[in-house]
Amino acid sequence: MAERADWEWNEHPVLQLDFNEISHDTPQNLEQGLKSSLVDTARAYGVLTGKSLLKEQFKELILKLYQSTGQPVVVLIDEYDKPIIDHLGQGEARLQIAEANRDIQKYFFGVLKGGEVMDVLRMLFITGISRFSRVSIFSELNNLYDLSMHTRYADMLGYTQAELESYFKAHIQHLAYTTGSTGDQIKEALSQYYSL
Repeated sequence: MAERADWEWNEHPVLQLDFNEISHDTPQNLEQGLKSSLVDTARAYGVLTGKSLLKEQFKELILKLYQSTGQPVVVLIDEYDKPIIDHLGQGEARLQIAEANRDIQKYFFGVLKGGEVMDVLRMLFITGISRFSRVSIFSELNNLYDLSMHTRYADMLGYTQAELESYFKAHIQHLAYTTGSTGDQIKEALSQYYSL
């Protein structure tokens, strides 16, 4: 098959939010960390923002990135679920932090569905450990396409079945022993949890 030579290689502004690098030990720190990340991105692009509320600041930044470059904006969100899963299984107080963080993220990410913002987005790419369809953060974003289990993208992110069985064999065996299950039962449970 002949290679295409008519690709357009336009540079797009990129707004990256890496939740590995954003504080989330308290809801207040999560909100402040998000604001700080938005300010850093605005500064990197030489864009001035004036909104003080998180949701409005996010929207303003996306719109100004588009206006200043004339190109649709790419939004990359890495480890979106970290502010939630880091607190699970750690007691009632930490569960309340996870729930409050989830509410902040739901409010924050709701910006991405707004008509003005959707019209200026080139792409939105979200990674995390849990499937976003199982987390209510994105309930307002009902137009996302989950490619995590699509065969065409199976090797792009995550682990293949062969990698799971090779690299996590000892962990699967340990979990099977701990729970009184077999390795095959653990793999089947993992398959059920992460399947479409």
